[in-house]
Amino acid sequence: MLRNRIRHELIPLLETYNPGIRKVLARLADTAAADMEIIEAATGAALASLRRAGGAFDRDAFRALSPGLRRATLRAACAEARGNLTDVRATGIDEALDALAGDAESADVAGAPGTRVRVAGRLFQVVASNAG
Repeated sequence: MLRNRIRHELIPLLETYNPGIRKVLARLADTAAADMEIIEAATGAALASLRRAGGAFDRDAFRALSPGLRRATLRAACAEARGNLTDVRATGIDEALDALAGDAESADVAGAPGTRVRVAGRLFQVVASNAG
């Protein structure tokens, strides 16, 4: 329904401002898709490099990542732990990022619905909430 409204109401309105808006939006979508491939590859490599024994991740190495890569990597770890990113909110990811960046030696925060980020010194884990 929203898609139809965009196609039948919003796009024609935007065309009154820019007759070439459909091409612009198609080019933007192609660029975003190509950029997403780069982000996914970097995220996968970062996640693999952070892995430690027992399902833990290296907190110091995580902190060394760029801010955008930290966020993408944490989201990927949450998706891996819970199986998807359905209902994941930026606020939960932000709270987990703050805990990982902070000085506290331990923390346990909800990084996403059904997912906990547990900080223990120089390591952290991302686990399903029902996991022990």
